[in-house]
Amino acid sequence: NIGLNHRMKASLETPVTLIANDFDQNGSLDPIMNYYVDGDLYPYPGRDAIIAQLPVLKKQFTRYAPYARARTEEIFTPFQIQNSQHLFVHTFETMLYINEGGSYQQQPLPFQSQFSPVLAILVSDVNADGKKDILLAGNYSYFETETGEMDAGNGTLLIQEPNGRFRFEPNIKHGFWAQQEVRQLAEILLAGGRKAMLSANNKGNIELHLHQK
Repeated sequence: NIGLNHRMKASLETPVTLIANDFDQNGSLDPIMNYYVDGDLYPYPGRDAIIAQLPVLKKQFTRYAPYARARTEEIFTPFQIQNSQHLFVHTFETMLYINEGGSYQQQPLPFQSQFSPVLAILVSDVNADGKKDILLAGNYSYFETETGEMDAGNGTLLIQEPNGRFRFEPNIKHGFWAQQEVRQLAEILLAGGRKAMLSANNKGNIELHLHQK
């Protein structure tokens, strides 16, 4: 659910691949994330980051340029790679899965749902039409330098259409703006019967949002 607005790209043919092994034989597992470029697998961490985890590589890559060109198979031996644990990510897209009586049907969401990580979800009939809508929020500001911050989210309201699909409702229309690191959403009822949304923010305050009719 981290969306698609970042440098990591994954697909069925070129998954982001985590290779884990005790590469330096110090008794602890070393997980190394890798990604594909033009069909070749490369380590995701920069030289400084990977040497901090595996100091043994400092002698192998004394300069930055050779490391930047090195494929994963040129950094680790075939034996090390073959005897590693492998985990794969084929998509980072935020999606909806519908329970179809024992099986799940994948339903893509509007592209605005992919701007930032989704870390809080609220399902409610926001526009009072008898159908459940979806409110998404998130953001993440503490990634390492190689990845960068993922904080482009403003809060995303998806309105359910009669056919069961969802459409994006612009924030300026409904008035919900959640631009901090949202970790939880809740709906409350105010005096007079008006609904409001609460967003709890990581290392921040709790915000109250009134829906614009």
